[in-house]
Amino acid sequence: MSPSNSPSVDWAVLIAALVLALGVGIALVALLSCKVNRIVVFLVGIMALLIADAYVVLTYLQAGDRLWATILCILAGFIGYVIGTWRLLNMDRQREMPNLQDHPVSNPGHVGVVYFSHGESEEYDQLAWVHQFREFDHQGLKFMPRLVRPFFFTVLRSKYMKGSSRHCSIHGLMMQRLAEEYQKEGKGELRFYLSFLDAEPRPDVAAAKAYNDGASTIVVANVFLTASNHTAEGDDLVKELGLDGRGVRLIYTEPLWNSALLRRSFLEKANQVIAPAAKATTGVLLVGHGQPKEWDLEFSTETEHENLFREGVQRDFVQDGFKPENVRLAWMAFKEPNPTKVVEEMAASGVKRIIFFSAAISADGIHSQSDIPELVEKAKVSKGIEIIDLGAWNDHPLVIAAIKEKIDQAMAESN
Repeated sequence: MSPSNSPSVDWAVLIAALVLALGVGIALVALLSCKVNRIVVFLVGIMALLIADAYVVLTYLQAGDRLWATILCILAGFIGYVIGTWRLLNMDRQREMPNLQDHPVSNPGHVGVVYFSHGESEEYDQLAWVHQFREFDHQGLKFMPRLVRPFFFTVLRSKYMKGSSRHCSIHGLMMQRLAEEYQKEGKGELRFYLSFLDAEPRPDVAAAKAYNDGASTIVVANVFLTASNHTAEGDDLVKELGLDGRGVRLIYTEPLWNSALLRRSFLEKANQVIAPAAKATTGVLLVGHGQPKEWDLEFSTETEHENLFREGVQRDFVQDGFKPENVRLAWMAFKEPNPTKVVEEMAASGVKRIIFFSAAISADGIHSQSDIPELVEKAKVSKGIEIIDLGAWNDHPLVIAAIKEKIDQAMAESN
């Protein structure tokens, strides 16, 4: 259908309508991904843009032009959505990296322990998952189409709206407990520096600070369950500083997948809530994190270590009196079986209660506080069956002892 008889006026109006529609698309992405305190602002903004767009089309365009103008506005809105998504997925934050001081390494200087774990923003923040998406894309992993990703942020934000994550603050407490254990042994030459992969400060910043403080030895303590792309990325960030070329001895601990102390912490937590006589009628669920098959090709140790660790915990529970058929494994994501299915199977087998662990999560976060409990809650079980969430590792004394043991082993082997 052709434009109206006043093309100059009609095209000017049409351009105005298209610009408004473009703004709707861009604002929609902002609404889907913004922080909680901006939701109302963007919602009101979108409504205003839609009303203005409709007013322009209905008031200033002739009836015969409105249909094709509406179609063009829908297309413009989609283009705006694409632009908004591109801006969201390309956002970044300038990192502040301390300058390395030009000084000779004290010999012997102090030992700097870079306590390194996953990290997670304690309040909703888009950037950590923007970086995660980039990692997926760089490795060619099919996780979620780019144009769908703004909706992922909406789901993530809804989890934070139910309660903030305590992940980083718990790790801060765990590092403090670790330092106290060394102080009890009179090892005051160890200084501790907190760092994270998906939160600040990152391990290279912590290592640079340790060097600037005069450390002659830096131990990167990998507070992870498995050797994976996460531990590799953290180790690489520290190596890229070139501190070994400045006379610093760099030591990297192995993750905790083979720690008997960490395994024992699971059993000790269970025995605090389950009486000896109740073990035979109690189901135990160990939920692993899981990773895509594509990642297994590049970092097979992630799945291998999760399995070996949980199988070890299984054996510990059976030896302690829990029935073998009632101690089960599941995966939070990417792999089967999922927790919902396993809980239903255990409930059908006649157990009276089920305890579950976020077995691969080092400190409470969105996975252990929201994702895994929600999967368990989806299970259709009798109301008479008690479900007990024993969460992530957190600052249990045996967890701290396990981290310390890995540091001591790495330092002894280096010496």
